[in-house]
Amino acid sequence: MVTRGVAFEREYQKKQLAQGNHCERIAGSGVGRDSICDLVLFKDNNVYLVEVKSTIHKQFYTSTDKQKFKDLKRIALQHGAIPLLAVKFKRYGWVEANLTKGIPVKVCRPQPSGLKNQQKQTRKASD
Repeated sequence: MVTRGVAFEREYQKKQLAQGNHCERIAGSGVGRDSICDLVLFKDNNVYLVEVKSTIHKQFYTSTDKQKFKDLKRIALQHGAIPLLAVKFKRYGWVEANLTKGIPVKVCRPQPSGLKNQQKQTRKASD
């Protein structure tokens, strides 16, 4: 049986592989206290330690896993890797947050590209 978290990890892994990057999933991630990340990503001559999260909400708040993100950042930087948070906003897509310079309080979902164009047209029509 595949749990929801594992399904999103695999989805992100497939996305990275499709882009020509090498991405390995850490077996048993999220189960034990010893696992620091969900995936290891090799992209553009960099190594990323990736934590994958998902939400149906407009924002993902990091406060619920703050210590995990701090540990991820510390370990990644100790070993020359880049700590990365990959959030799947259901029905909207992925947002990646590089944690090197700090852990954001929240990560916001992407705005659908069609919506931006509709808003611009609405503003022009009402001017």
